[in-house]
Amino acid sequence: MQLPPVYSKAYHLSESLLKCTAHFPKQHRPTLGRRIEDSALDLATQLRRFLLGSAPRELPSLLATVDDLKVYLQLAHELTCLSHAQYHELSQSVSIIGKMLGGMKRYLDGGTNTEAIGQSPC
Repeated sequence: MQLPPVYSKAYHLSESLLKCTAHFPKQHRPTLGRRIEDSALDLATQLRRFLLGSAPRELPSLLATVDDLKVYLQLAHELTCLSHAQYHELSQSVSIIGKMLGGMKRYLDGGTNTEAIGQSPC
């Protein structure tokens, strides 16, 4: 089974975040770096379970994880752990994933946005 594009984006985001946090200042790696890493990995694994149907109630948790990542990235940028370019790129990826998950939520709640999950309405 091929997973939708949102999973690929989440996977690549996790990979990028893990690379970035490896270069955080030593004082922020065990705290902020760890939170970012855990959230990124949780997003990818929870999303995979959700998409494969083994955890159908994971969507609210996924949306909360996206919101957490937004806060952590902003804090990392303000603490100069991330450059402006890194922050912009990573926060844009998180925002896109959040929009895709929001589309899934609307679809599952009875809306009609099917682009987020890569399916046609027919």
